[in-house]
Amino acid sequence: MMDYLRSTFSPESRIDSDAAFEEIKTSPLLILDDLGQERDTNWVEERLYQIIVHRQNFRLPTVVTTRTDFANEAKNGSAVASRIQDSGSGQIVTLNAPDYRLAL
Repeated sequence: MMDYLRSTFSPESRIDSDAAFEEIKTSPLLILDDLGQERDTNWVEERLYQIIVHRQNFRLPTVVTTRTDFANEAKNGSAVASRIQDSGSGQIVTLNAPDYRLAL
């Protein structure tokens, strides 16, 4: 998602970056797969924060899958991790399972 959004800012892009960002923020259901594995830049952190805050404020369903320890990230000052850890706006379900890709 972040790569797609970043690509809309390219001069060659025919996609309106503001419209793409708005579509992501307001989609009826947003699934952020493997969150925390994207390149950690100020731009990414800011956009993710805006998305998470908007979706929490408007109570839009968001599913996050991750291998990142967001409790630890929140302690280290990540605003995105802090928002994700907010039990008032969601539920964290921990699944402990082996990596199926390693079994192939």
